[in-house]
Amino acid sequence: MPFASPVLDICARTTSSVLAVFDQILEGVEHLHRMRISHGDLFEPNVVAATETDVKRDPRLTAGRVYLIDFESCQQFEHGPGEQPAVPLPNTHVKPPLGMKSFDPFSWDVYCLGRTLEYMVQV
Repeated sequence: MPFASPVLDICARTTSSVLAVFDQILEGVEHLHRMRISHGDLFEPNVVAATETDVKRDPRLTAGRVYLIDFESCQQFEHGPGEQPAVPLPNTHVKPPLGMKSFDPFSWDVYCLGRTLEYMVQV
């Protein structure tokens, strides 16, 4: 992966801007889930974006586009969202709710998305 910037670098910090960026994050996770892949470690540092400056350094990037990174915790499962039984959580940067140690991996990604959105609106 070429160098890209923190995802908030492309946000104007308005509600519409944050939602537009978050929509791109959702599209990426939805794509993974359609292939029965759980990211397993979604949190703000694993979501980056390309600024105009980044694109000048690496033309493979598209300015304003969001990229998911750090796929070492990704797993492809036999069953997709809503069908996959709970599995032990991988090592993750997001603290599980209620001390839970296993989760539907796709639901875990969605929980982590919520925590990412929470971070984006609080900064």
